[in-house]
Amino acid sequence: MRLADLGKALAGLFGTGAEEVVLAEGAADELCHFAREVAPKEFMAVLKGGVRGKELRITELVFQPFVNTVASSSMSMDLPLMSGSVGTAHSHPSGSNRPSRQDLRLFAKMGGVHLIIGSPYRRENIACYLSDGTRVEFSVG
Repeated sequence: MRLADLGKALAGLFGTGAEEVVLAEGAADELCHFAREVAPKEFMAVLKGGVRGKELRITELVFQPFVNTVASSSMSMDLPLMSGSVGTAHSHPSGSNRPSRQDLRLFAKMGGVHLIIGSPYRRENIACYLSDGTRVEFSVG
């Protein structure tokens, strides 16, 4: 996706002039670590962050109660999402970091941006998607 198109998509999602997605170093490390810890099952978390200048910065993962299996995970959403929620993150033990049909339904329902990390759960195994399933580039920093 071109930078201008990403900026328009992020503006539509967050009502701002954000043009890039940045995952904080600590959040990237936590994502990799937690995915490895729960493998071979999936996990799911809420992404917390906000827009700073031209960046949509993901600062942390917030863990809600969730049920997980080798093939899927689901969060209990009994509580309203906290302020600063910008999307979700989850793992795919299969190794693929592409969204399934079920993932795409979640993306559409939740809005925001979504991270999927595939096995073997390193930074290069993370992919970022918009709520419509469009894959977008992101940086860690």
